[in-house]
Amino acid sequence: MPPPRERFESVLAARTAGIPPEARTWGETPLSVACALLREAGVGQSSSVVDLGAGRGAVLVAARVLGADARGCEVDPARATALAGPLAACGVTLDVQDARTWPLGTPTHLWLSWITWPVSLRAQVSERLAELSRGTRVIALTWAPSGPFRVVQERRRLLPWGVVDVVLAERV
Repeated sequence: MPPPRERFESVLAARTAGIPPEARTWGETPLSVACALLREAGVGQSSSVVDLGAGRGAVLVAARVLGADARGCEVDPARATALAGPLAACGVTLDVQDARTWPLGTPTHLWLSWITWPVSLRAQVSERLAELSRGTRVIALTWAPSGPFRVVQERRRLLPWGVVDVVLAERV
């Protein structure tokens, strides 16, 4: 069976951003798993969650379920705009923008599902994470962020695509 065809807009956005094809593989984090991981990381009503590479926004919806402010970015316009209306109705902001340049703001928590991102892309985003305030918690799938972070917790979790290391790190 041939691989599924990507939408023209998706391929164009990725190529324009210099994102290689292997980094365009994605899987949706189930809402129940995202809620559990965010709750374990301390997300609640006084939290502000940012998701870099948010896809269709499931993690951001989970953050709203827990009462947190939620915003994110996704470079692929087809993914980011697919559920724009329902996301906005939930109070979620999802911008079509590259995680390497999108304004991070001052979140209390940042989600990184960067499993398929190449080393160079992870390095560029990790450099930006140094901008985060001390105490900001990063929930990262597979790899801990480099730089001024300490790992608080590391757990293996079952996600739709397999067992994944989930790293909770804190900006020091």
